[in-house]
Amino acid sequence: MKLELIKEKEIPILSRKRYTYLLENKGPTPSRLEFLREISAKLKIDKDLVVIKHIYPQFGSNSVKVIANVYKNIEDKNKFEHEDLINKHHKKTKEEIEQEEKEKAEKEAEAQKKKEEAEAAKQDLKQEVEEKKEEPVEEEKEKAEEKKE
Repeated sequence: MKLELIKEKEIPILSRKRYTYLLENKGPTPSRLEFLREISAKLKIDKDLVVIKHIYPQFGSNSVKVIANVYKNIEDKNKFEHEDLINKHHKKTKEEIEQEEKEKAEKEAEAQKKKEEAEAAKQDLKQEVEEKKEEPVEEEKEKAEEKKE
């Protein structure tokens, strides 16, 4: 992806800079996440400080115009940008979703295993208690028989 800087504007009252880029590409328009990564790498800043404000694909041509805001700190970004726009930048890729599902399944399997172990230990404990209850009853019967004799 080759982004060409068209315009850069400092907006000190909002603690940000607005960048306008032009991308000449072939194929589908890249996603917000791809633009976010590329712009943050090009400017050598943290991607959490970048917000892709607009993506304008040019009809009938291979060019895409991208407008991005770059903030000085995260607090300003959260203060001035709409929450829905910020959330668009945190969509997860298929790989991340699959990884999270795999980890969740592993945790559930581990929890199920612990539950089964606890249930088995509980059964063992019940058996021991029942055996101990039976032993004194037998001893009492023997003592009662001895007294009768």
